[in-house]
Amino acid sequence: MEIGISKKEILTRAFEKDEINGLFEIDSCLINSYCQITPHFNYPVKLYLFKEKIKNKRLYEVLVSELEVTSDIIKKRILNLSSGELIKVLIIKACLSNSESILLNHIDSKLSFGNLDKILKGLRRNLKDIDKTIIFSSNNLDNIVPTCTKYTVLINADLEYSGNNIAMLPEKTEIMNFIDLANDRKAKMSYYKDPSDLLKAIYRSVKK
Repeated sequence: MEIGISKKEILTRAFEKDEINGLFEIDSCLINSYCQITPHFNYPVKLYLFKEKIKNKRLYEVLVSELEVTSDIIKKRILNLSSGELIKVLIIKACLSNSESILLNHIDSKLSFGNLDKILKGLRRNLKDIDKTIIFSSNNLDNIVPTCTKYTVLINADLEYSGNNIAMLPEKTEIMNFIDLANDRKAKMSYYKDPSDLLKAIYRSVKK
């Protein structure tokens, strides 16, 4: 798990500022293009976040609220944070930096899906103010597809796909496999990203 920042746009043809970009990597090392954010473990969280003067205090306050970084967390030292709390603090640090691009590299390995979804939704609601390209990298499509709005596939550092058509991805999510099984029994269902959307579709078909 790493969070990296870059002062230049990375692969601009593949990633966009106005979306949460999901990156599915196969034998690729995009993290090498980023400077990893290193936490100062003996610092209190507040001192760590304010170590460099924050230009946009309103954004800081919004992100603290959106990511549920409570006053108790703010008072802790970095070394006493849980892995989930540390990820939130590092993300805020990255969003407040003067970088152009942020890479959330395999943060899902330390988060439940629910917490991952909350974090990415909080960032999505504030993309305009954050004004950076945000990339969530994972090797688990079941985490990428429901939480992101654009998908990029890198294989051996080569761009294989960039877009929002989940049918173009090299592997299928559990939901897609379930729909394939249903379609084998003549269900005639489209692919869905999210379980709630699938349940709604099933409910609609039952009511017909």
